[in-house]
Amino acid sequence: MKASLLVLLVIALCTETAFSLTCFTCKDATSNMQCLNPTKCADHENYCLTTYSTKGLGDDRQQSITKKCAAICPTIDLNIGIAVYPFMCYVCQEQESNKDCLTISMCAKGEKYCVTVRDNVGTNPDKPKYIISKKCSPTCPETSQQQIQAHRNVTCCEKPLCNVNGGSSKQGSYAMMFLGVLASITYIFACGQ
Repeated sequence: MKASLLVLLVIALCTETAFSLTCFTCKDATSNMQCLNPTKCADHENYCLTTYSTKGLGDDRQQSITKKCAAICPTIDLNIGIAVYPFMCYVCQEQESNKDCLTISMCAKGEKYCVTVRDNVGTNPDKPKYIISKKCSPTCPETSQQQIQAHRNVTCCEKPLCNVNGGSSKQGSYAMMFLGVLASITYIFACGQ
């Protein structure tokens, strides 16, 4: 009986078809919000490829995003012309949702930080309401400025497009990490007895 169940299990596992890779796709989009179309990739396409293209000169530059399935994963940056690889951040002004803050902007020379400002404008402490703004900046606000204003959370980062999140607080991240460690220790002691 056990042998026949084992053979049946092996047959079932070997005849199951594998699921194809699914990637988000778009062509020449101006925002990641336009790139949320899931597409099933062909069997030979093992990678999801994202390409950022910039064209134009000076202040007259345009950014476009293309996402697609790909058979290879190139690791090159191609720069044709006199432009250098621009530093880019997500930008928006006083939006109520982070999904409205996914427009990409090329930063000016000297702006090397992506800044997210999340203001608590709600009057009900049980149901906070936030306004989110994102921008490029030449400087990063100091942590002392963040703690003085309890109703405002300012975060910054130094990598291109690193401010995709809506400005979550570092204190919240530390609290979640602490809860994870506490749960792990509790589990270890509970299983050890």
